[in-house]
Amino acid sequence: MNRWKKRIRAVFSGGGSWQIETRVTFLPHTLSRKGGVVINRGWQIVLSGSGGQGLGKGGKILAEAAVLQGLNAVQSQSYGARARGGFSQSEVLISNGEILFPLVEHPDLLVALTGEAYNLNRPLLAPDGVVVYDPDTVKPEAGQKGHYGFRMSQVADELCHGRGVVLVALGIIAVLFKPVEPENIRTVINQNFSGAVLQDNCLCFDRGLRMAEPFLAEHPAGKNSKDHP
Repeated sequence: MNRWKKRIRAVFSGGGSWQIETRVTFLPHTLSRKGGVVINRGWQIVLSGSGGQGLGKGGKILAEAAVLQGLNAVQSQSYGARARGGFSQSEVLISNGEILFPLVEHPDLLVALTGEAYNLNRPLLAPDGVVVYDPDTVKPEAGQKGHYGFRMSQVADELCHGRGVVLVALGIIAVLFKPVEPENIRTVINQNFSGAVLQDNCLCFDRGLRMAEPFLAEHPAGKNSKDHP
């Protein structure tokens, strides 16, 4: 089954430039892509789930935090016909060198918040890629290497009626894999939100940090599984 997806791409550079492109493309359901990604010591990250989970917001925060850290980043968003409840994902490329192709081909890091998101992206994962997933909605086969399960949606529901689930995810990956430093993510959150929304987002991000810390102590390979900036 094919679907239309609207892609919104924000291109950032370490020099502070910002470019927005909006276009509609026809993509196969498998999300297979032609071309390649050439990155010098970087991350290919996919935040995937359903509409309404703030995945575009999360990708934008991650990309801006990378730029704040002096790296280059590209962020794009894809979603189905239903804006809320349908398939949605955000892709982020982070590199300390030039990004020559602005789309993720084989994710190093996949955050999967729904079963559909996992099933679509798992076959595309890089050979040494890692997955952070929600075990309440994603059921990987037993013995999958590089899979880390956290009840992100449950925590977000408890803290802020589910609105901050992507912030919980960002806190977890910031501790386990450090694509960017946690404090840079926090700075971007403070710059982009205010009032009650800022408070909720900070609560969710901080909870994600705390959820990952004991897990990292038990699985020290998580943080060091890839040599990234």
